[in-house]
Amino acid sequence: MATPARRLQSLVCIVLIILFLGLKEAIGEGAVKENARLIGERNEVGRMYCCHDYHIGKCVPGTWDDLNCHQLCLRSQCQKGGFCKILIDRKPPNHFCHCTCIV
Repeated sequence: MATPARRLQSLVCIVLIILFLGLKEAIGEGAVKENARLIGERNEVGRMYCCHDYHIGKCVPGTWDDLNCHQLCLRSQCQKGGFCKILIDRKPPNHFCHCTCIV
């Protein structure tokens, strides 16, 4: 027969597991809400708007990533294309594809 202390330990472990699973989901949701204004998900790249920054994964300025970013913006009706940039005032991920503004 289990002692009351052992039952309490089991109950605490179960509650902690449930809390950690919920915390993981909450942290993910908060990050999405915080960056929703600037970040487009990879599966939403089908329509990128000009004059906006998009997180498309790796986007390192001066590499082939610039060409990839440029092509993505051109396909989204931004006639000037785009380029990779790093926002040093932001926490990682801070590499963005910027679709150039149409003036």
